[in-house]
Amino acid sequence: MGDKVTKEASEIISSWMKQPVLTLLYEGPKEYKHELEEYFHRKGYLLGDGEKVYIFISKGEKIAWRVIYKDVDIDNFKSPSLDLTLLYQTLENLFEDQTLPDKSIAFDPITNQSYIVENQIYPFIIKHKKGSYKVEIEGKVYTFSEGFHTVEGQELYVGKDLKIEKKDNLLVGVFGVFGDYYYDGKQVIGKSFNIDFPEIPLYVDKGIVISRNFWYENGILQQNKIPVLDVFNGFVLYSDGSISDIHKLWRYEFDSVPFDWYYKDGIVSFAFLNGNVVLFDLTKRRKLFEGKYKKVLGVGFLKDALYIRTMDKIVKLDTRTGRILESYNENRDFILINDSIKFVDGIVLRPRYKNVWFDGIDYYFEDLKINGFKEVIAGNNYYYIILENGTWRIKK
Repeated sequence: MGDKVTKEASEIISSWMKQPVLTLLYEGPKEYKHELEEYFHRKGYLLGDGEKVYIFISKGEKIAWRVIYKDVDIDNFKSPSLDLTLLYQTLENLFEDQTLPDKSIAFDPITNQSYIVENQIYPFIIKHKKGSYKVEIEGKVYTFSEGFHTVEGQELYVGKDLKIEKKDNLLVGVFGVFGDYYYDGKQVIGKSFNIDFPEIPLYVDKGIVISRNFWYENGILQQNKIPVLDVFNGFVLYSDGSISDIHKLWRYEFDSVPFDWYYKDGIVSFAFLNGNVVLFDLTKRRKLFEGKYKKVLGVGFLKDALYIRTMDKIVKLDTRTGRILESYNENRDFILINDSIKFVDGIVLRPRYKNVWFDGIDYYFEDLKINGFKEVIAGNNYYYIILENGTWRIKK
């Protein structure tokens, strides 16, 4: 607030300091996240670093949800519903209405002035006249005002003159020319061929075109030759290389639905909605370990160690004996990189083996901050990180 704080400013600040603060740990469709944030704002709760409330929503033909808050763990898994009415009734019972302060205040260090607004529960922006700056990318010069801009597929903050090199492995816009290939929305067209591609390509490069289920490489259209792991009608499915021939799939029925899994070298660990954790050998098609835990949020493994993420800690188990090797009192989640564990300040997206996590504002792939994230495809040698405006290809 600067050097001088008026009595009115001090009272406004004090009133907001008294508001309860929640940390919303949310997993589910994006449209419900905004709806939940609006709900807590109306109730008078601030969202930030405070008491944790975990809300999980899965939308299919019906909606399944789960709420964990303090010692309360409620879900509708046995009887999914058509809407979220019961979820909000549950939240009403858990959270009392709070009275919001009438006024909000912000201090502008540039003009050395305070600004007060009434009945404004969200942060408000003090705008200044922005400067104009030049951005040069491989000889091409752009002019931008100060702020965030998408320049040739890269998200940049422009606050000074910049000279940068274009990243070769970020391809911008699927509907365009890349290397020897051109995709017009219906066909992949090359110098001496064209083919009706069965799906919209997610990645197009000089030597390869891929979609979710197909690859076009070296002049041959083929189905994915990488393992495909997914959940379907309560079963865990594993493909031996053919996606369309369902009869080639084998299946193993569990007593609940897995919501997180970590896959590597034929071994997969599952975390189930009922609290079960299972380690499974896909090559031998048998269980290696099984246990049940309270408030499980995720699972992963390295060598003979199984990592279980709960609401308030991360536990490391010996998969041969089930004995707890270490317990990390981490108020964070984890990813697994190159046979080591890395704690992250956010929520890891499922399935865990893709190493994508969300800090509440931005998405990350391991340590790489990514904008406009859509999905990750794990190939034999590369990760393909699909963005709204292009695709990163990152070598494993």
